[in-house]
Amino acid sequence: MRIFRKIHDLWYWIKCRLWYQYNYVKIKTLSPTWHDRDCVLIHAMFQILDDFVTREKPDDAIDWDSTPRHRKARDKMDELLDWWRNTYLKFDSHEGLEFDKIDLEDRFYPQKEGCSFIEMKPLSENDSKCCQIAWQREKQMEKDLTKKLKELIDIRRYLWV
Repeated sequence: MRIFRKIHDLWYWIKCRLWYQYNYVKIKTLSPTWHDRDCVLIHAMFQILDDFVTREKPDDAIDWDSTPRHRKARDKMDELLDWWRNTYLKFDSHEGLEFDKIDLEDRFYPQKEGCSFIEMKPLSENDSKCCQIAWQREKQMEKDLTKKLKELIDIRRYLWV
C-alpha cells in the first residue's frame, strides 16, 4: 500500500512541476519585462487576492455570514479589489494638469563642445506648479497603497477554501 502512495505522490509532484504549477503567481497587471521587486510584490499580492476571489470562488465554499469577522473580511476583499482595479491601476498623477507645450530641445541649454553634461533650463512657473501637484498626488497614492497592503495582510488568513 505504501508503494502505491509513493507512486501517487511522485506522479502528483511531476504533474504539478510540469503542468499545474500551483505555487506560481501569473501577474496579469504587469508586462512580462523587468520590474523592480517592490513593484512585483505589490502586484503579486493583489493578483493573489484577485485569483482567490475570481478563480477559487470562495463564496461557494465559505459561509461569509457565519461570523461578523468573516463578513468583515469578505467585505474588505471586495473593497480592496475595487480600489485596486478602479483607483490604483487607473491612477495618473498628471491627469487634468496642463504642462506648457515646449519642444523637448527647448528644455535644455545647448550642449557645450567636448562636454557630456546636459543642463536643463529652469521650469516655467506653470510647469513647476503642475509638478508640485503631481508629486503630492504620487505621495498620497503611496500612502494609500501602503495602507491597503496592510489591510490585505490583515485579512490574509481568510484566503483559503
